[in-house]
Amino acid sequence: DEINALLSDGINGAFNDALQFDASDSITGSLVGESSSPILSDACFVVDALGPSAVEQQISSVVTQLLTPYKNIPDFQRGGDAAQLDQIDRRFSWFRRLLKDVDVKFEGLFPPHWTLSHRLVIEFLQHTRIQILELLGSGDPQVENVTVLLKALQRTIQFEKSMKDAFEPAGGPGPCGDVSDERPDLDDDGNVVDPLSALGIKMKYERINRAIQNQSHGNANTNGESQTQQQLPPLVGVLSKVFDPFMGPYISLERNNMNDMMRKLIEDEKVEEGGPLPLYTSSVQTFAYIKNSVKRCIALTNGQTFFKLQQEFKECLANYVELLGQKMTSCMQKMTSSCTMDAAVLGGKEICYTVNTAEYCADTVPQLEELIKSKIDASYRAKIDLTAEQDLFYDVIAAAIRNLVGGLEAKVEPALKSMAAINWGTYSIVGEESNYVRTIHSAVAAYVPMCRSALTPLYFRNFCDKFAAALIPKFLNLILKMKRITEEGTQQLLLDVYNLKKTMMELPIIGGTPKDEESEE
Repeated sequence: DEINALLSDGINGAFNDALQFDASDSITGSLVGESSSPILSDACFVVDALGPSAVEQQISSVVTQLLTPYKNIPDFQRGGDAAQLDQIDRRFSWFRRLLKDVDVKFEGLFPPHWTLSHRLVIEFLQHTRIQILELLGSGDPQVENVTVLLKALQRTIQFEKSMKDAFEPAGGPGPCGDVSDERPDLDDDGNVVDPLSALGIKMKYERINRAIQNQSHGNANTNGESQTQQQLPPLVGVLSKVFDPFMGPYISLERNNMNDMMRKLIEDEKVEEGGPLPLYTSSVQTFAYIKNSVKRCIALTNGQTFFKLQQEFKECLANYVELLGQKMTSCMQKMTSSCTMDAAVLGGKEICYTVNTAEYCADTVPQLEELIKSKIDASYRAKIDLTAEQDLFYDVIAAAIRNLVGGLEAKVEPALKSMAAINWGTYSIVGEESNYVRTIHSAVAAYVPMCRSALTPLYFRNFCDKFAAALIPKFLNLILKMKRITEEGTQQLLLDVYNLKKTMMELPIIGGTPKDEESEE
């Protein structure tokens, strides 16, 4: 042990002479020590011979000495010219210059399995993390500036990725568990790069080439050397994850953007009739926006911030449900304020659009849930549940069907009143079906085909069943209220009941094709 201590002191003295730093310019200073001495090369072999503990101690000493100037530079301390979030690039530029100096001055000196540059990156990120965490928690106005905050985070992620590509071996530890490797690439301005664009393809193949080179370099090392490198933590996330608890301004930005998007969509609402069924385009655009928001967020983080953002998605969907409800209320007001059948058909058609829109949303919500689960950090995955939001859309469908039935009921109500007004106690002539039956049939013939053409078979059949279930008890109740009825009146009612029953039985095929009739049979 005494010999080891003496050797370590001598080796440290040799490295101290080589690791002198020019402090004349705190931001752009460079290494100026003498590194050409063969003593350093021999010293590395001696350290290796002393065993893993000595290697770790020497690496730690070299890394600490190389980064001591960075830790002491006033400009990077709190209140310094380069300490603010909008100056974070200056930290990375300083470190890149240090790496370049180390590579040039000590080329071939340190054994590859020491992974000195890799360890330098880790120590630099960990120390910078402490300083940035202090800044983020200080209440500085810049922290609330979403533009500055996002730019700083984007630059941090770009730096971490560049270091990962340079120093982590191919197939090494991922940045954030099993999903963070899916983070989209960012361009120099921090924007998400389309993976199918020319730039996206270029960045992909540059990544592949670097991975191949790193893998080749890794294969050249011994098993012991590979084990040394595998013990190092992943680079992506060391610094960038510190932003996660402070991303409130970003969440607020996304929330405001979703609200603005929703308002504009409703103001310029259109019906998409090019698909299988007509529906409001706002639904498709809302989910498209949410999916793009997911993409934007996971380019920054897939942790706490993403979890909070998905809660905003849930709020957005709940707001959309409310808007659909307002549309239905407006449609019903139009239908009840007009006595014409055309107005009823037009209002009913808009309610059908609401049914289709809610059905599309209910079918898309589980897909959104799976997308979020596949992208979010594993620690939050079990907390993702959009069942309540899906149920809200099913509630809209149920309410819309009730309103659709109510619209047709309102149009046959005058016919039922005319039936009740007939004096069945003096009825003396039996003829064809009564006028009130023909009125009911006419209303049904005008209203039902519209519903058939606008709804899925499932919900169209549901509408027919509910209308029949609503009309027949009303009709029977009117008959039960009759105090006197002649024999002729009884025969007329039997004829009317037969014709009304036939109309109710034919509801599912009214306005349909022969094929529809066969399927009902």
